[in-house]
Amino acid sequence: MSEQSSTKGTTITHNGNSFTIPDWMREEGVTANQLRSHLDLPADAEHYRQTRAGHELITNDQPVHLADGDRLGSVTRFTAAGPQINTPRVNEELRLLESVAPGKVDWTEDLKFVRIRDYRLPAGYHPGTTNVLIVVPENYGFGVPLRESYIDPNIRLMKDGEWVEIPHYFDSDKTFSRTKRARLKGWRYMCVEFNRWNPGDTFLTYLDGLRLFLSDPYRYPHQH
Repeated sequence: MSEQSSTKGTTITHNGNSFTIPDWMREEGVTANQLRSHLDLPADAEHYRQTRAGHELITNDQPVHLADGDRLGSVTRFTAAGPQINTPRVNEELRLLESVAPGKVDWTEDLKFVRIRDYRLPAGYHPGTTNVLIVVPENYGFGVPLRESYIDPNIRLMKDGEWVEIPHYFDSDKTFSRTKRARLKGWRYMCVEFNRWNPGDTFLTYLDGLRLFLSDPYRYPHQH
């Protein structure tokens, strides 16, 4: 960006560089497009004027009247994204899940809960199957890992000749649960949390991790 010069005009700074703008830009006001054209700024940027109250966005809707000494700046255009779910990605994962568990998968309309019915447990458990509820976190599909699941109550493992409650399984309506709503509906929290989520990981990845844990639940240190 080269420094502009003129015998007349108003001096401003943009991202620390001084420029002289013509008088008409001060008198008539300047839009974002006019500012981009005059200062040769990128089209995919947001432009603003610094004020004591904060940054004032310069748009094409309302011309901004500049004054001598005004300080302007630009940043790459961005969005202020709120919590969301990558819906196309989740739908793709659900289709994959249905292909390996046909007729046993359902989900809520907002895609926040996915249920797998009659999931077969490793050898040694009673009963031999359980329903599994996976909670889909905010921003899932954008690298956020799955960290919350629930199974049926009263699942027990045969260990040393006794039916025992496994660790990391909160089989009581008064014990730990990330989602109170799930506990109140009879689900029991299963503390299997992925720390990292790779681009190719899916709901099936989580179920594989859950099965790995259930195959030898005593080898994992307790985190709660």
